[in-house]
Amino acid sequence: MTCLRVTLVCVGASLLAACGADSANQFPEVDNSIDYSDTSIEGQIAAYAATLRPSLPMQSDEISTMTGVRGEGRELIYEFTISQDPPTNDSALLSQVAQEEDQAYFCQTGDRRLIEQGAIVRTDYRAPNGVTWQTRVTACP
Repeated sequence: MTCLRVTLVCVGASLLAACGADSANQFPEVDNSIDYSDTSIEGQIAAYAATLRPSLPMQSDEISTMTGVRGEGRELIYEFTISQDPPTNDSALLSQVAQEEDQAYFCQTGDRRLIEQGAIVRTDYRAPNGVTWQTRVTACP
């Protein structure tokens, strides 16, 4: 099985297998120390993205590197390069599998605050073979 641990997304023969508990996730969290109270959601997203940019590229795990972060309107967009090709080239299937994991992850981190205010957290993934996929978290349960 190949684990893309960016957001604890696992893609393997079953495409639904779980990563081991030892796979530490180092995805950045929203900096709750910044006072966003007088800023629109668009402004909050732009400010947060700006705080992360100086740290890029940021290695998330042994195969995942965050190479970009930006705000586009109400979207906070994380860009990741994956150093291994996924076991399938089906972008729709990769997005579907990653969506559930990304939603679970973002809804338990500081990004939840942004999502609850109407932000969309999008993650764009790119593998060496050119396969790309993305997720969009728009609500938390």
